[in-house]
Amino acid sequence: MGKRLRLHEEKMRLQKVILLRSALAFLLAIFATSFQAAFPFALILALMGFAYAVYHVCALSLSMELIPAGMAGLFDAFVGLGSASGAYLGPYIAQTFGFTYAFIAAGSAFILSYASFKASL
Repeated sequence: MGKRLRLHEEKMRLQKVILLRSALAFLLAIFATSFQAAFPFALILALMGFAYAVYHVCALSLSMELIPAGMAGLFDAFVGLGSASGAYLGPYIAQTFGFTYAFIAAGSAFILSYASFKASL
């Protein structure tokens, strides 16, 4: 019972971090349109870095509980693939369509991946 409760608590913590990170991405898209908001912009970037660090550690530790033995490497590979594709597509979207659309696309992709992860459980 204790292991199930701990797993449930980790899932809830991960959900909170995911929602916080998505909200910060959309706030960054809003503040990115105004150059007078340099301090909130820097603060949001710092909070996003902290939220990503917490998310990454929680996601990897939770994946060890949820993913069958031998498949954890596949999850880690998909995390790396997502990071690499985001690093490539983000600047392209920002250059082609505008900086705000890059953050909207990132937040939307993050919410879609969260929903697909939730549906797979």
